[in-house]
Amino acid sequence: MKRAGRGFEYLAGCGLVAALALAPTQWSFTAMRGVNVSPADLLLLPVAACWLLGVLINGRWRRLIPFRRPACGIAPHPFWRFWPHALLALIAALSVGVAADRAAAVKEVVQITLYLIVAPLLVFDFVRPADTLEPRRLALVLAALLAPLLINVSVAFIQYVQPRLPDFAIRGLFLNRNVLGGFLALTAPILFGLVADSRSRLLRGGALLVLLVAMTVILAGAAYAAITLVLLLLAAWKGARLFLTTAVCLTLWQVCVLPRLPRENDLAHFRSVALYDAAGVPERRYPEWQAAASLILTHPLTGVGAGNYQREIGQYYDVVPNATGPCEPDTQNLHLVLAASLGLPALFVWMAVLGRAFCAAAGAARGRPSWQTGLAGGLMAGIGAFALTALWHPLLVRGIGISLAAIVALAHAMTRCHGALSVPNTAEPA
Repeated sequence: MKRAGRGFEYLAGCGLVAALALAPTQWSFTAMRGVNVSPADLLLLPVAACWLLGVLINGRWRRLIPFRRPACGIAPHPFWRFWPHALLALIAALSVGVAADRAAAVKEVVQITLYLIVAPLLVFDFVRPADTLEPRRLALVLAALLAPLLINVSVAFIQYVQPRLPDFAIRGLFLNRNVLGGFLALTAPILFGLVADSRSRLLRGGALLVLLVAMTVILAGAAYAAITLVLLLLAAWKGARLFLTTAVCLTLWQVCVLPRLPRENDLAHFRSVALYDAAGVPERRYPEWQAAASLILTHPLTGVGAGNYQREIGQYYDVVPNATGPCEPDTQNLHLVLAASLGLPALFVWMAVLGRAFCAAAGAARGRPSWQTGLAGGLMAGIGAFALTALWHPLLVRGIGISLAAIVALAHAMTRCHGALSVPNTAEPA
């Protein structure tokens, strides 16, 4: 029986890695009327079923029981680390009762559950099935996260050098530059963390090259500014020498390189976040912030229901100009959208989701420099850049949600135990 359980868990691990590799794209198909599903989201369901069967057959379900006092030397219930995730999913489920469009609310609740509960638990248990971290599995998950980053950067670079494409269409495998920028804000800082702490020249050189290309193809100003800021902060955290080197390189990059690129990236960044357009009319993003704040003041506790933000926001503009006609998508403030949809309690819980993962990664990034401390520092910077970029873009979407879940889970899995990062002997099988 235990052999069968290990087989199911092995299948779950393979499926999980495949889902992580397939996730960073917004391509989807219509499973039923009004419901679009991506292959990665769909794959997570049989992966979760295989994992559950394996856990039940192996008897590991005993350590998954919440509030059970663990035996000596056994890690506590891993899911309890993700209590804010479960609380946010519960708030989203309760919001169905106040939603005008309950079908949209239910669809949103399913997506939140998938991204905040199912995916993080699977990743966490895969890289840390017991009380120690499995470095080989950690490296495998890291490869599954960075391979799509390389693919998206390569596709975006091909799009970048085609002059007939507008800036908005430099999108990689996503729908627009805003979502691509959000994905790069989440994942690109991992490369800088590896550059800062890894001792492998090949790894450092490859990571730096991909990072430079990523900084070239980002035409969403919010994502570019967020990445630049977290790189400087991470460099300062690592030491004065790295900070000065990074600051000088980024200054030369901004002043001497960006204005001379084919698309004049510095102007593209400015226009993408400007307060006013060329005609002096306020851009749509910022009036919508005020309308969203009015909605929150009207429904501070429950919001208007998951998935109902776009349906309800129009009536809260009041004296704020509400422009009509075509507009650039994905320009909302994610944090305001969550508060308007689910209420202020959901916003505070969302802050706990990101804040706890950020602090967990910060703790794991301390110690003697290695690729693992570099990874932890990159995770910390990626979570910070994601939170900042989400002020300008709603990034809890298909294509980014599973990657965010994996990064949050890795941050918790790499937390220190008894004062040191708990990593087994690398000679032992993963």
